[in-house]
Parts: sequence; structure tokens; C-alpha cells
Amino acid sequence: MSYNYRVVQASQHDVGKMIQWAKQAGWNPGLEDANCFYAADPNGFFLGKLEDKVVAMGAAVIYDPNFAFCGLYMVDKNHQHQGYGLTLTKRRLAYVGNRCVGLDGVLNMENVYARLGYQTDFISSLYRTQALFPPIPCSHILLFSDLYFQAICDYDVHCFPAKRDVFLKYWLNHPTLMYVKDQHIMGYGVIRPCFEGYKIGPLFADNEEIADILLSHLLTYAKGQPVMLAIPEYQQMLKAWIIKYQMKKVFSVARMYRGNPLKMDLNRVYAITSYELG
Repeated sequence: MSYNYRVVQASQHDVGKMIQWAKQAGWNPGLEDANCFYAADPNGFFLGKLEDKVVAMGAAVIYDPNFAFCGLYMVDKNHQHQGYGLTLTKRRLAYVGNRCVGLDGVLNMENVYARLGYQTDFISSLYRTQALFPPIPCSHILLFSDLYFQAICDYDVHCFPAKRDVFLKYWLNHPTLMYVKDQHIMGYGVIRPCFEGYKIGPLFADNEEIADILLSHLLTYAKGQPVMLAIPEYQQMLKAWIIKYQMKKVFSVARMYRGNPLKMDLNRVYAITSYELG
């Protein structure tokens, strides 16, 4: 590794460039991801620079005093296996301190992350569909409005390892549907436009029926364009969805944690929010 290498915090403009880098790598990020991600933690993005050239990047977003998430990690193919990525990762871990840290790592890197103290919690897979499926009629489906913001945040914390109100303030600007019964939220889902088609995430629900109703309504926003969602492989609903919505698996990752995350109800998680920020 060259002595001219240094790791610096990324600016908001830099985060936009990181999203473009992710696009070129085929990650298909959301069109508004840069703004949403940066708002979650303006200090949590890092660039590895060799002289003035960016050769590595990564996020380490702090959600609260107990939890952070590392993602958006890439090393230029011409500078891999030279220590640049590890140096950047050590800087990110130093930034998050003693918090529990999560990441979604490709399966062939599980052993590498394990050496850094991470343990696998579950496997999720990215699925793709272009199903034109009539939504399941349901009077409990409502379009999100600011009146429900705090209720969404209170529901979300049962399905994610931290309270992330700041992030959700921006993320919920995408089309968001809720399942509301007797003034109680029993599930919600977000669909966001990406450079290619759409991605759905999160999709949280109290049970399979609600999750399926939400998914069928969210898919209508895509109008037949490709839709991707990252579904935990432990969900019993997955096999039925693969058939019903003609889903095709793209790839799988391991959700891993370094430390003990806040206990959450994994049964309610039908699609994670994003691989970049959890």
C-alpha cells in the first residue's frame, strides 16, 4: 500500500459521486439515495484517496448511541488486495466506536468479516420481478402522510436495530403505503425509483397476509417496470411469492453484526430497507 494513501470524510457532493460509482458497478441505487443516505449521518461517509484519486469508499452510518451500519463499500478493481479497503474499514470502525455494527456482506466474504468480529444473523436475497398483478382489494391500505410519521417511526423500531427517525424523514418521501386498522399501523412498505426500475424496501408487516397485500399494492407503482426487493430467506412467504410474482433471484448476502444488536421482530421483516444502510 502506498504511503500516499489517506482516508477522508466524504462531503455531500462526494456522496453523490459514491452513488454514481455504485451505479457504474451495477448496484442500481435509488435516484434520491445520496440525499437520504447523507441525511442519516453527514459524518458517516469515507473515501480512500491515493494522491487525489478515489480508490475506495464506504459508509459507516451512526443511527443512535448503540447501533451503526456499514455499507456502500467498494474498492477500485485495480487497487484491490493491497490493503486500501482494510485501512478504510478500520477508519470506519474507529468512527462508530463501541456500537454494535451491521453490514450486508457478499457470501464469499463472510470469513473475512468474521475475522473483524462479525457474526452472520441471516441470509437475504435480492429478487427481481416485473409482475403486473392486480392489487388485492383492501380498505386498510393508506398512502403515507406526515400525520402518521411518528406512528411509522414507532412501528419501524420493532423491525430495525435502532430508532432512525432522521433517516425515515427523508426515506418516506418515496411512495409509502401503510396497513392501518383501528388507527394502528400493522405494516408499511416503501417503493423508490432507481436508475433501472424500482426497489421495494422496507416491507414490514405483522403477518404474511398483510405483507402480501402491501406488496401487491406497491407493485402497481412500477407499472410493469422491473422491481427488486431483498427478502430474508427465512420468510415462509418467500416460496409462494416466487411463484405468484414470478420472482428471479439475483444474488444473496449475509446480514452480519459486530456486537449484539437491539432485539427486533424478524418475523415482521419481509424486505430489508437497503443493502447500503440496512
